[in-house]
Amino acid sequence: MSTISICFIAIFIQENHYVYELAKRLSEAGYKIDIICGRWEPSVPQINNRNLRIHYIDSVNSFNYGKKALFKLLEIGIRPDVIHGSDIFYYSLIRQIPFTVRFVGTIHNSYRQRFQAAEWVRKPIYIPLMMRERRVCLDSHAIIVPSPNTKEALQRYGVPNHKIHTIFYGVDTKVFSPKKRGRLRKRLHLSDEPIILFVGRLVQRKHPESLLTALSSILIFMPKAQIVFIGDGKLKNKLIQKNIQNRLQNVHFIGNVNPMDMPEYYGDADIFFLQSFGEGLPFVLLEAAASELPLIVSGDATGGTSIVRNGYNGFIIDTAEPRKISQCIVAAFKSKNQFGSRSRNIVRRDFTWDICLTKTVDVYRQILK
Repeated sequence: MSTISICFIAIFIQENHYVYELAKRLSEAGYKIDIICGRWEPSVPQINNRNLRIHYIDSVNSFNYGKKALFKLLEIGIRPDVIHGSDIFYYSLIRQIPFTVRFVGTIHNSYRQRFQAAEWVRKPIYIPLMMRERRVCLDSHAIIVPSPNTKEALQRYGVPNHKIHTIFYGVDTKVFSPKKRGRLRKRLHLSDEPIILFVGRLVQRKHPESLLTALSSILIFMPKAQIVFIGDGKLKNKLIQKNIQNRLQNVHFIGNVNPMDMPEYYGDADIFFLQSFGEGLPFVLLEAAASELPLIVSGDATGGTSIVRNGYNGFIIDTAEPRKISQCIVAAFKSKNQFGSRSRNIVRRDFTWDICLTKTVDVYRQILK
């Protein structure tokens, strides 16, 4: 089969960088692509290609999306060779679609991983989601995951090994480059002070407070060090109050940033820190690596171990102990040029959209045989 038609199912395209990049490249390569999504945000560049069509659904949420996507699929009257669902919310399509089609699902980070990382009070929330995720994985013809940690989590459901394909995300190294600088330092009126950057939601699962707690230890060795948090979330006010109590002027809360401006924020940083738990492979890690930053990540189910080589381009830490965090940050800063160059070389070799595209098409062809 020379030409494959694919229909992507994604709730909100602006939150699904993976679907956007993959669909764009597949359509450019000549594949017929449809996307069924909730909305297309103005901040997301449009894809102008005759091989790609976008179909919108109004008033969607995680629980009604599968059925609404099914109705939209029947309404527009297409019969794709492959339906590629992002996350587990295409479940209703598998059970109710009235024609033969192959199903591929991408599990970006398993609910089993999130369950393991969650506080005890929140663990019951994930149990029904884990049950649905298991059913989706067993009923689909193939499952794509972005990291070995996510694959391991799905294997614990009893999903056969041959059905799970580990395919890393890509990153555009032309967009994310160490040459793009200026926006962050200008905004904060900084010159040559070392900047430790955190990008992500300020929530318990991402442990932003561990970096803030370690600052006093960091300042012993790097007295001009600055911590910058980019993102928003439930912990933001708590972190701000904690910083006020510590009476430190070295911490900056930027809030959410336009994705188009992020390359210049990475470009001004010196070290990237993300001690997140229960994730697949955060895009921010790839973007930071492409921007030539040393990476300090958690080794517990983040997928960060796929890109970080301990002591080579960063450090993998399994503790929130401030002294250990500060030691890693100081060591990374001393070798920042060498570590950063290695980070960029790793993503240019192993984390490209061309590799992701080729391997994904291989999965499509395999299940269509």
